[in-house]
Amino acid sequence: MLQRVVTILSLTMFCALACGSSTDSNANGSPNSKDDPIAIVQKYVATHRTWKTTDYKISEDHKENAVTVYLVFYLPDKAIGYPGAGQSFLAYYDPKTRTVVKEMRFQ
Repeated sequence: MLQRVVTILSLTMFCALACGSSTDSNANGSPNSKDDPIAIVQKYVATHRTWKTTDYKISEDHKENAVTVYLVFYLPDKAIGYPGAGQSFLAYYDPKTRTVVKEMRFQ
């Protein structure tokens, strides 16, 4: 009986590790939640750019007043030799309205 319980627990833990859970991140590093700020920034990028999710990375940059600023880094910008010439931008996310309220490009 004890062996059966240990086997079931082992299989359950293995399945949880191998299969993941609903709170796991997707390929771009954001949780799969409609209220997650990174998911909302991803949706903003999808509606305002023609980029694939594999073409950019999103990371929290800093807080500014009541908004959180996210860096949306367009991966092909790595090849550009001088700053400000790429397509990367800062997305200003307002947690109260759960929207991107402003976008700033680099100069």
